[in-house]
This record gives sequence, C-alpha cells and structure tokens, in this order.
Amino acid sequence: MDSETLERFVVEAHRNGYATADADETADGLKTIEYERDEWRYVDRYAGSRDFVGFEVVHGHGDPVWGMNYYGSLADRASAAPVYGFLREALAAVSVEYPFRGPPLRGERYVYENESTGDLDGFYGSETIREAEGDTGQKPPVYEGFYRGGLVG
Repeated sequence: MDSETLERFVVEAHRNGYATADADETADGLKTIEYERDEWRYVDRYAGSRDFVGFEVVHGHGDPVWGMNYYGSLADRASAAPVYGFLREALAAVSVEYPFRGPPLRGERYVYENESTGDLDGFYGSETIREAEGDTGQKPPVYEGFYRGGLVG
C-alpha cells in the first residue's frame, strides 16, 4: 500500500466527511457518513451530539487499512450550533500537514487549536475551541476533543 496515496485519500475523505456532509442515522442510533473514490472507501460512525464518540475506517480494495477513534464534548455554557459550526470550518481545512483534524484556525468568535503526535502509521492528539475574545490562552475551552489511530490490518 502506498502511504502517500492513503494519506491523500484520508485528507480528501475528511474534507468530504463531517466537515461538509450530513450524516445518515442508522437503526441502532449511530450516525454514519460515507465517502468513496475508486478503490477507497471511508466510513465515519458516531453517537451523541453535545458529547460524542466515534470512529473512522478507511478501506483500500475492500480491506480495512487505517482507522481513528475520537471523543468530544461541549462545556455546559456552550451552545452547540455555533461551536460545532466552527469545528466544521476547522475540519474542512485538513491538509497533508494536518490530516487527522483541522489546522489552527482563528475566527471572529472562536479559536481552534489542534496538537497531534505521530504520523499516519500511528498517532494521537487533542483539539480545543476557545472563545476568541481577549486572551484566549486563559479562557477555558468551550469544546475539547481527543483522537488516536493508525494503520490496521
């Protein structure tokens, strides 16, 4: 398997996943987003809304080759629609430099931060959204998320 091709597909799938697509709800209450191109298939399944847990799997030629799990939650004081709208903006900006979640982003109302360790083979990371007003380093997050994953097979 060519790791560059896989990495490009992961980035493409993330841009066409939660960042821009609506999820279908399955009978068991999980929300599902799927994306396919050629021999590649991406499946993202998650449960919850304010607080959520989920996993993503990429299949190449029908076999699972890569995956990631994640958990995120909103602070009690936060409103879901604007915070998760801003999270979608950040996730839509994934790139080869930030293939798992979005790059740092500053908006008018919020600031998105993302730190990860590792590469496509194996990684873990965390992301936060804080209010953009004033000194963002001192404000508690309105959203926190954690993720990890890597090659499977």
